[in-house]
Amino acid sequence: MVSANAKSTVSENSAMKSSPRLILLFLGILVIFAVTSYASTFNAPFVFDDISQIVENSKLHLTSLSWDQIGPIFEGGTSLRPLAFISLALNYYLAGTDPVGYHVVNLLIHLLTAVGLFFLLIETLRIGTRETKHGLINLTAHNSLDLYLIAFFAVLLWMISPLQTNAVSYIVQRMTSLAVMFYIFALLLYVKARIRIRGKTYKTAALYFAGCLICIACAVTSKEIAATLPFIILLYEWYFFQDLRSLKSKKFIIAGALAIIIFLAVAHFYLGGHPVQRILRPYRSLDFTLTERVFTELRVIAYYVSLIVFPHPDRLNLDYDYPLSDALLSPMTTGIAAAALFALVLLALYAAKNYRLLSFCLLWFLGNLIIESSVVGIEIIYEHRLYLPSMMISLALVGLIYRYIKVRWASVAILGAIAVLLCAWTHQRNQIWSDNISFWRDCAIKSPNKARTWQNLAYSYAHKDQHAKAARYYRKSLKIEKDADTYYKRGFSLAKLGHHVSAAEAFLEALKMDYRKNNIQSQLAYEFAAMGEFKKALKYYKQAIEENPDDQTARQNRRALIKFLKRCQTPMACVKKSIRRNPDNPALYFKLGILFESKNKPDQAIHAYENALDRVSAPRSDPKLYDLAAKRLAMAYERSGETDQAIRLLLEAVDKRPDDPHRYYRLSALYARKGSDEKSLDWMKKAIDKGFNDLKRILLDARFKDLLAQEEFQQLLKKIR
Repeated sequence: MVSANAKSTVSENSAMKSSPRLILLFLGILVIFAVTSYASTFNAPFVFDDISQIVENSKLHLTSLSWDQIGPIFEGGTSLRPLAFISLALNYYLAGTDPVGYHVVNLLIHLLTAVGLFFLLIETLRIGTRETKHGLINLTAHNSLDLYLIAFFAVLLWMISPLQTNAVSYIVQRMTSLAVMFYIFALLLYVKARIRIRGKTYKTAALYFAGCLICIACAVTSKEIAATLPFIILLYEWYFFQDLRSLKSKKFIIAGALAIIIFLAVAHFYLGGHPVQRILRPYRSLDFTLTERVFTELRVIAYYVSLIVFPHPDRLNLDYDYPLSDALLSPMTTGIAAAALFALVLLALYAAKNYRLLSFCLLWFLGNLIIESSVVGIEIIYEHRLYLPSMMISLALVGLIYRYIKVRWASVAILGAIAVLLCAWTHQRNQIWSDNISFWRDCAIKSPNKARTWQNLAYSYAHKDQHAKAARYYRKSLKIEKDADTYYKRGFSLAKLGHHVSAAEAFLEALKMDYRKNNIQSQLAYEFAAMGEFKKALKYYKQAIEENPDDQTARQNRRALIKFLKRCQTPMACVKKSIRRNPDNPALYFKLGILFESKNKPDQAIHAYENALDRVSAPRSDPKLYDLAAKRLAMAYERSGETDQAIRLLLEAVDKRPDDPHRYYRLSALYARKGSDEKSLDWMKKAIDKGFNDLKRILLDARFKDLLAQEEFQQLLKKIR
């Protein structure tokens, strides 16, 4: 954009001095749009990694500004991004865990980044005003209004794109936004320093260079994405100050060597002395391999481009369930994405001579994705990774509109309309950050096959004491992926609902997976005691005390239970006494029915099971206990010769859970016993259609003795064989 023979440049401040009010107007509009887009998030709660990284991170909980409290931030996991964590710690020092202050600071960082980008784009566009043949946009040295308009709209569209909400509304991603803010100011100060050198004001240039180095250090200590900065500065120098002159020049070789040295220093800061091992180590615990990640990222980058162009809120998601690529042609879209990416690189190289700004924008995009979209073992896709790369794409898109729509008012009107639309979309997208439930509901809807989204939605409901919904969504999560912590949390919610049988079942599943958190044995013992399973309760209280001798609650509950059992002496007497204490607990009636059965008292057992079902049939009741009670009562009815009653009960059970094949099987067996062969065949067919496949059980069930001789029944059983 600048000729090698150019001996003078446009004065650094000439355009600005002629239009200071215009610049202030543009900056004011940026502020208005930013506040309009993000004001609704100021009270948004901490979500996802905010909890572990901020709320539960004791290192950040400053009560004083002494080195004793600040020093630990430079140790352990926070040591790699100390500046970002210090800023979060200062937020905690000022307002604890009130999210308002965190969101305000995030928005201020976003605004400062936009301001820095605005001036950087002005400088970049101004450099090209003397040699329009190298530009994407036709400007003249006297057309400062167009220059400001292009820079303004490029920044505005980037700033208010809903794509940036993950970097701004998501508190912990201050690491990204803070690093990018210093990144932009470092490049801006470098450009100013180079312009000063051309003007031979070396002292001012030295100050700018010093500021640039400080910003580089701040960016690097905020997040590792700043490692690309030395190469971007080198690329900027080559494109805009060296006019793409030979890479063999002594000065450029020195500059390149310096960029590599800085990059290696940053890499050593983050990766230590064994970078390959550090990069590969995370793959041991990830759900994908290095090869899968590299191939998948080809498609992810293509998807990123689509998000930049069309960032509708319905397309945005914090917790993607992105399908993996196994090879270059598996799926086929991987190869297509690879070809498109290769074409993009070729376009950037081809455009360097005649459309240098476009070329630089494309290389900026690709270069700033290389750390988080290549071999590093991190999650496959996150939208905040586009916060830095999308900046220059915004400039390129605005430049293309400005270039091909010749009428200024028309281009301004189109860009203004896009800005208003993006602002509305950002406001809409930010609504999901208003509370954890709406946030995770959005993620779960968009990633329905990812266990984590349902687990976090369930946790959000549990946090609001909506345990019925919490238990339901924990169950959804467990259908996708068995997880001990999810079993435990589901058990906790079920216990809160008084669903003692289901809670105990969930806690037992967690224990099978060697889960030992939060005194689970003590909680399991409490559930068994509430069910009338006193021996099991004593067993788990004992285990709880053995594992944690300081568990005073377990000790007190065990002593109280032993004292209670001594007073009532027999299991049946103890269960009856428990019922008098808690007459609405259906689990106790169920246990009483089992005890009556063991004493061969079928009438009393039936009465007890009926009492259990009466109470468990109420809204928000325990479905597991309902299944058990209905099954036992149906068996009791059948043994008493009340087959019709058993059938009635099972028909009600089928209505409640029409997808359970075992209920259809039991109905088939009851109709077979009654001699209703046609109905028995019909219900067996339904059972098999629902997934019943226990052929051995059918063959050994005496109720099917007569049916087994029938050809139609045998044909039906062949579906199982």
